[in-house]
Amino acid sequence: MFSSNGSSQFNLFSKLFLFGAINICLTHLSMGSILKDDDERATLCVAHRGFSAKYLENSPAAFQAALSIGAKAIEFDVHHTFDGVGVIHHDKTPRRTMMSKDSRLCQLDKPFNQQTFDEIIENCQLKNDEPILSLKEALSIYKNQPVKLFVEIKDAPSESTAQLLVSHTNDLVVMSFDEEYLDFIRDFQSLDQTHIEYLFLQEIAHDWPETYDGLGVSQITEQQIKSLQDDHKKVGIWTVNKVSDMLAYFKSKVDYIISDHIDTCLNLSKKGLPLPL
Repeated sequence: MFSSNGSSQFNLFSKLFLFGAINICLTHLSMGSILKDDDERATLCVAHRGFSAKYLENSPAAFQAALSIGAKAIEFDVHHTFDGVGVIHHDKTPRRTMMSKDSRLCQLDKPFNQQTFDEIIENCQLKNDEPILSLKEALSIYKNQPVKLFVEIKDAPSESTAQLLVSHTNDLVVMSFDEEYLDFIRDFQSLDQTHIEYLFLQEIAHDWPETYDGLGVSQITEQQIKSLQDDHKKVGIWTVNKVSDMLAYFKSKVDYIISDHIDTCLNLSKKGLPLPL
């Protein structure tokens, strides 16, 4: 049997314990909400032309290397051949990343849009000895993988390219410096295809179109980032290779950091790293 003094102490202890338990529960719920909010706004690291800092850009090896170290998004470029086939390549000509196959002559300085796709794959290969990917092949490879594809359209898209993109079932971001290219592809999209985003590209952020999902840009101010975010627009920054720049953009909570050094971006994206004040 407790004395009256002991009973009071016990009641006080019980109340303190109960108050502490309630406080812990509320704190846990609050932190859960914060973490969820942070997760929803988390910055996604995008492998620029694959793991291009260590592998030949826009090659199957570069894409696979990025995925193998944990990348959830890869970016690649598309040019079109004379017969309208999308080819995974950044430049207008094959010169920089392609070479002739044995006993063949690749027209290295001839623009893609002046060669048929068959001519290219018969005579050319990538400089790392891998085959050249078409857009159709690239989309097929990653169709059932948990990877978000960022596709930059470098020249006028064909109908087949537009149809391939809008029929792709994974999350997809279509990007271009040319509004006509984006509009052409979007015209093939049905209203229920909400997995496709459209980013308008600019070198330096200025008066951007309001009709797209966001902006992909190389140079942008903090105020412009906030303005886009206030308008519920996506913000993607390219090509970010310095650690200090990456940390600053993580702090700004941009949606996408597009980097050649995907390994660095992924490492910095891990929770608990200090951000600049």
